[in-house]
Amino acid sequence: MWLKLGTRGDPRVIYFMIAFAVFLGLRGAYYKLYDLNNGPEKQKLIVREVDMVMPITDEIRLQRTKVTEHIGGSRDFEETLFTALDKEEVYYLFKKNAENNNWQAVDNGQYFVKDNMKMSFKYVDVSEYNNAKHLIGKTIFRIRVEIK
Repeated sequence: MWLKLGTRGDPRVIYFMIAFAVFLGLRGAYYKLYDLNNGPEKQKLIVREVDMVMPITDEIRLQRTKVTEHIGGSRDFEETLFTALDKEEVYYLFKKNAENNNWQAVDNGQYFVKDNMKMSFKYVDVSEYNNAKHLIGKTIFRIRVEIK
């Protein structure tokens, strides 16, 4: 009755309002799928782990970070860093910090695992950052952590 009174009885307005309410309900349910299985807590955990393995200091600088949320609660965190250290020193520092934080090397150091997390390390091709003058002559690398 109040719906009919507010819309002056026009059925098109009533149908639009009902469709809009259904749309909002479906949209909310869809986005709740991203937070299943403690998704936000997992995101905080992997960010904390990456900060413990490769802390940002005066030598190691942050270029960018990216978090990917998946339906069901899993998360991917990718951090791109750069430094003036050479490649061997960077990988040695990464590996030493990973082992100190209870990460286990798998496949001859291709990636590391801890609980239900998987961490990989790779160097970035310099051509991806051709126009960034502050990265000329620097070692650029990425750390990626996945949690299911």
